[in-house]
Amino acid sequence: MLRLTPMAIAVAALVLAPPLSTQDVDEAAPSLLVVGQPVEGVIEDGAAMVETETLVTRYTRAPTVGRTFRIEVDEGGAFTIELRSYFFDAYLVLRNDEGRVLAEDDDGLIGTHARLVVPELEPGATYHLEACALHAGRGAYELVLKRGEPPALSPADRAALELRDAERVLAIREKALGPEHPDTAQSLNNLALLLRSQGDSAAARPLLERALATREMALGPEHPDTAGSLNNLAALLHAQGDYAAAR
Repeated sequence: MLRLTPMAIAVAALVLAPPLSTQDVDEAAPSLLVVGQPVEGVIEDGAAMVETETLVTRYTRAPTVGRTFRIEVDEGGAFTIELRSYFFDAYLVLRNDEGRVLAEDDDGLIGTHARLVVPELEPGATYHLEACALHAGRGAYELVLKRGEPPALSPADRAALELRDAERVLAIREKALGPEHPDTAQSLNNLALLLRSQGDSAAARPLLERALATREMALGPEHPDTAGSLNNLAALLHAQGDYAAAR
């Protein structure tokens, strides 16, 4: 029997039907995020804007939007909060009950997933967590609150996880959005740059060529993202010693 993971169900819902969150969030009374119980949903049009000093000063390309959750723990201690999405750049903001920002994170997990490691949450206190999509992103996500701090990863283990994650992002976007979509081209580009940074320029080159071709067709030859692909491919060709092709 085929069994679908909750994330796969959320992705299928995004592709095949109007997006529905598996947990409705009333911004006036945010839903409780329970320790060890992953929450899945979709950030969609109409999501509330989120602002912090960091977001306002550093992330100006488009508004950051998100969903709000409530955190209340019975036992204090360290906790880890993780937000994963294969459709947008994740961002987490933790506030106290008065709205003061206690912590925030962009890419603390792997790739564009966010992770907050909170040294201490107090029992009886109420916290508000904003699960956000940077640059007005939209799409499915998974959010989880865990007790304790995450184990440390060796550089080799982290590199392997980053590669598998980038490959998964590309596969999901190709299936959900199609091979000619600009977001698919972005995933091709990201995977290629990761492969190059890990020393596999031979595998990176065809991905950069695909990303360039897709962006030229979808966005046009004069678009800044197309120029970015030209630059990335030229840099790789130069590093490989193919100066004529790079020029």
